[in-house]
Amino acid sequence: MDTPAPIFGYSFRNAALLDEALTTPSYKMSFPESTDNQRLEFLGDAVLGLIAADYLFRQERDSQEGTLTERRKNLVSTAALCAAARRMEIEPRLKRNKGADGPLGANTLADAVEAIVGAAWIDGGLKAAKTMFENLRLADNAESGGWSANKPGLKSWKSSFDGLQIMSDEGAQIMEHCFREGKQVHAKFVYPDQSYQIGWAYITEFTRDNPHDGIATIKSTMEGML
Repeated sequence: MDTPAPIFGYSFRNAALLDEALTTPSYKMSFPESTDNQRLEFLGDAVLGLIAADYLFRQERDSQEGTLTERRKNLVSTAALCAAARRMEIEPRLKRNKGADGPLGANTLADAVEAIVGAAWIDGGLKAAKTMFENLRLADNAESGGWSANKPGLKSWKSSFDGLQIMSDEGAQIMEHCFREGKQVHAKFVYPDQSYQIGWAYITEFTRDNPHDGIATIKSTMEGML
């Protein structure tokens, strides 16, 4: 097997290990004899949690356990891992079901990131995994956008839209661009009492249908965090 191209700033010595990390569960539908990345995902989830905890423990010396736990959750959330995967364009390298088309979902991309980190741990130890953590820029998600609000209490949220219609196709194109590029969008929630929360979110799922000029029907999921 040829030497694989670097991924997340690390060059694997064991190409077969990386190949397994890049094999999504759907690939087994076409190739039942293959080994998917679920076991490596299990390992990578724990490795990322360890590295994130170590990073926060050293960087935030005045923070207490509750704050550190929330920050660690933000660093390695599904939304954060999905955004990193899209930003670093790993989707074309993933092995998926033969008949699949369209962008992969957030969970599949996040699982792949965890699997790749788990494989790096086996291939190159803690140093390799830390290199990936740094190149994924997960530390940027520690505070995740800094909500400004006049209604306290919202720590994290997830909202799905099904059949939302936008009168301008440009609006749907912008949302699709943010989804594919892993870019954050600005979101505002207004409550019946007119209190509100505004902040940043990731679009973690997106499909678009445009049957009529000027109207885009979309299905989208957005996730925001504190």
